[in-house]
Amino acid sequence: DYFANYNTDASFVLISPAIIRAETSRSKLAHLLKSLLPEILVKLLKHPYQYFASKYYRKGDSFLRKSYDLIVRRDLRDLLGRIDKKRLLLIYGNSDSETPYQLVQKDVKKHEINHFVIKGGEHSIGQTHPNQISQAIYKFLSNRS
Repeated sequence: DYFANYNTDASFVLISPAIIRAETSRSKLAHLLKSLLPEILVKLLKHPYQYFASKYYRKGDSFLRKSYDLIVRRDLRDLLGRIDKKRLLLIYGNSDSETPYQLVQKDVKKHEINHFVIKGGEHSIGQTHPNQISQAIYKFLSNRS
């Protein structure tokens, strides 16, 4: 969002970005219940629901929990067409079920966004595939010079 809305010369590398999330049966049920419950009850139940529904929310600090609400639950695919594609690299794992590359693949290719997909990588590729990530970043930055 920041990259698309502000003029900056910085390059950005996003690892397993939550551009869009897959809608699960659980999230569909939560949306239905949210529409049926009074707003005050929805506000009271939000934290306990997210705490039990998401290991990332549960393990996160207060900053991560606020980010989860502001970023993870949004569909940001429309922003891909508004960014300087030469200054962005997206890195995904092909086995990531939290933020699947397959959901953004069409938009990434349409807007010719730099991307790298790690074979066998899941959502935690930052911890499991640091060498491949470093190589992808190095190649991306080298091509920019």
